[in-house]
Amino acid sequence: MLANKKRQKIIGMLFCFFILIVIFIWYNNGRKLVKSHSIGYAIIEKCEWVSRATARYVVSGRFKLGNTEYHTSCQLSCNSLKLAKLKTELIGLKVPVVYYPEDPSINYLLIENKDYAFYKVPIHDSLKWVDSFVRCQ
Repeated sequence: MLANKKRQKIIGMLFCFFILIVIFIWYNNGRKLVKSHSIGYAIIEKCEWVSRATARYVVSGRFKLGNTEYHTSCQLSCNSLKLAKLKTELIGLKVPVVYYPEDPSINYLLIENKDYAFYKVPIHDSLKWVDSFVRCQ
C-alpha cells in the first residue's frame, strides 16, 4: 500500500516535470521567433474545427525554403465563422509566415492584423480583407 502511494507520487512528479518542460520549450520557441524572424509565404491547405465549444479553428499550410518544405499553422477563434465558408475563402490563399532563420520549423502563419502587428510585419493591401473576414463582429 505504501509502495503504491510512493509510485503514484513519483508518477505525478514526473508528469508535472514533463508538463513544465513542454511549457518551457513552447515559451522559448515563441521568444526566439519574436526576437529574430524572417518572412516567407505559405499556401493555406487546410482549415479544421478544433473545438465546437470554444469555436476554435486551426488554419494550416506549407511553405518552402530551398528544397525543404515546412508545415505552419495558426488558430482562429470566432463563433460567427462557418467552417465551409472558411475553407472556401482561405484554402489556396498565399499568406505570410514568420519563421526562425536557424530553425524554420519554429514558425507562425499570419492571418489576423494583430499577428502582423505583433511581429511588426507590414500587411499587403491584397490581404487586408482576410482580417475582416476572420474577425468576430
